[in-house]
Amino acid sequence: MKFLCPKHRQDFSRLSLDQQRDIWLIWMERASAAYAQQQWRDLISLVGCAFELASLAHNDPRKHMHLELTLSAICLSNTFREVGESVLAMGIIDSALEQLELEGMVSMPCNCQCSVSECLLALNDPESHQAFFRDYLNWPTHGNTTCPSVERRHTLH
Repeated sequence: MKFLCPKHRQDFSRLSLDQQRDIWLIWMERASAAYAQQQWRDLISLVGCAFELASLAHNDPRKHMHLELTLSAICLSNTFREVGESVLAMGIIDSALEQLELEGMVSMPCNCQCSVSECLLALNDPESHQAFFRDYLNWPTHGNTTCPSVERRHTLH
């Protein structure tokens, strides 16, 4: 699933890691606002772009955005579940796992908040998604959750 057009994908892939992280954070902050207002289409678009941006970093072994990839995968997957798209939700998690499991990624050294192994564990354990998301991306809460949970069902509007 693609969220960025080819031109933007190319433009963003040329940015420095710091610039990519800044854009990722801006999109996730906007997504948080969309989530607070239950604007599911905007949320999917923003988090989808953030997910794809984090995915671009894996084409360059010097860039480490595995935490960003994991956080946006969890949020996007839970949002898809929220709107009744469980197949898309599973596809996002599978895509993130596939990217993180690329040869050499797990053993790649970095000065990061968490390791690739921790991200893999979180993605493989849906029960840990909320806690992982809350620990690494402190969104304002809506109800009892920090990102869409699978317990509520809403329709896109």
